[in-house]
Amino acid sequence: MPEIRHIHIEHYRVIDTFDWFPSSGINCLIGPGDTGKSTILDAIDKCLTAHRYIYFSDADFHNLDTQKPIIIEITIGALTQEFLHFDKYGEFLKGFDATKKQIVDEPDDHLEPVLTIQLFVDSDLEAKWSFVSNRSERKIGWAERSRLSPLNLSSSNQLHFKLQQGSILNDLHEGTVETRPVFVDLTRQLGENFDKNCELDIDDMLDVVADSARSVGVEIGEKAMIGLDPNVVSLKDSNLCLKDSRNIPLQNLGTGSKRLLIAALLKRCSGPHQILLVDEVEQGLEPHRLVQFLEELGSKTATTQVFITTHSPVPIMELDCDRLFILQKKGEKHYINGIQASLQGIARRYPQAFLAKNVICCEGASEYGLLRGVNSYYFETNSRLSIHSRGTVFIDCRGGTNFIDYAGVFNKLGYKTSIFRDNDVINKLRENKKLQKEQGVQHEGVEVLTYSSEYCLESAISETVIEEDWNTIIEYGKQEIPGFESELRSLIDKEGLSLYHKKEARVKVLELFKRTPTISHFEFLGRKILGPALAQERSGELMDILSTIFNQ
Repeated sequence: MPEIRHIHIEHYRVIDTFDWFPSSGINCLIGPGDTGKSTILDAIDKCLTAHRYIYFSDADFHNLDTQKPIIIEITIGALTQEFLHFDKYGEFLKGFDATKKQIVDEPDDHLEPVLTIQLFVDSDLEAKWSFVSNRSERKIGWAERSRLSPLNLSSSNQLHFKLQQGSILNDLHEGTVETRPVFVDLTRQLGENFDKNCELDIDDMLDVVADSARSVGVEIGEKAMIGLDPNVVSLKDSNLCLKDSRNIPLQNLGTGSKRLLIAALLKRCSGPHQILLVDEVEQGLEPHRLVQFLEELGSKTATTQVFITTHSPVPIMELDCDRLFILQKKGEKHYINGIQASLQGIARRYPQAFLAKNVICCEGASEYGLLRGVNSYYFETNSRLSIHSRGTVFIDCRGGTNFIDYAGVFNKLGYKTSIFRDNDVINKLRENKKLQKEQGVQHEGVEVLTYSSEYCLESAISETVIEEDWNTIIEYGKQEIPGFESELRSLIDKEGLSLYHKKEARVKVLELFKRTPTISHFEFLGRKILGPALAQERSGELMDILSTIFNQ
């Protein structure tokens, strides 16, 4: 079963340069949208395609620059005996060192023999396929390419529900299907039935044809007739398709159901399995069926090499980390970041963060809820782009000092990462000797967003609210926070009626918002209090932090 050992792409669509040594089994490309995940799958498909001709346009060239040719090189390993025939392929065989992730032009007994296939397209837009090495180059025939071509479940679903060359049905059936006598007979019956049952009001036209034939001495009999053209009415195996018990073609199934069934059929094929390509693996599948599809593709037991892309958190939670590959871009260069097995828990807890460009690690539920609320304010008022539309995700690090560890992880994986915390945790950090760890991730590029004063979040909010806000806060607390009114009466008895004019009293009231569900209560504060305050450009350290987050 041939497998891809190396992928090299130059000047193709959004990709200027790209190199990757994929793994056996499932390779799941994740990361921010529009970085080129689908382009990589398409490049594999085009380089190894079984189609005789592929159409290219100027839009396929990176930045529309047709002066730089498109070059896609796929190096194939696990070669069948056919491709190891020295007389035919000896000049093109290379060696692959799996340990060093290196391809050398001279094969060696200690290295795996591999072949490199190159697709070259320059300004004339003609695709040229070749075997290449530093010793020689020759054109690849269509038959050779067809034996290495991948199965693209994103584009060829209809094919596999018909009995035709290249479909899975042909692999499932070992013998030959003798349909010719039946098709010949059906074609004749169709012509006869048409002649008997089809009445067309065209006698005047047929009379003109007959008269014209007689006038020039062409013998057509007494009259002209019209019927089905036997050269057009031609039945063949590809006209046969799978149907369900109600006689409905299976190609009418939904996208997800077709993918699931094809994957299940592939596992039962006796022949060598093809490399599989599935763009947007979640398409048409509910989460539970997506899990089933991943299992059919080999998430538990790999039987073939699979390349998938996803924008869904489900594959990130279901697949082992060594199956996940983050595609990112710095400048004009695309590169792959693998995920260590030790990060499995983080991937399953925060899968959405692995699909973003920017990650903000919130110390706890209060900070997380607050940012959600401010973002909702901007979305509801349509006064600014939602921060999610700019590729930013907030995660709740659930207190303690988790936010430092998580920020360090996402920063090392190539995401733009920030920490949002209050400043009362500094003393705890110092006691636990964790302050140096935060300074370490900050030195590595993590932005720490906090207050210069030793404020808790409630203190920072209390400095921002105006009296009109305060009335809104009190009314919300009475309606939504258990025990709020009794606590409020106790504070009034102790502090006096005008709680708003005493900072410590304001802080104590806001501390009641930390009661479950904390996220919802602070989301209210963000949406109804701090979002409008930010839009009004009020002053304060918290406003400066929120402005940094939302106004970039």
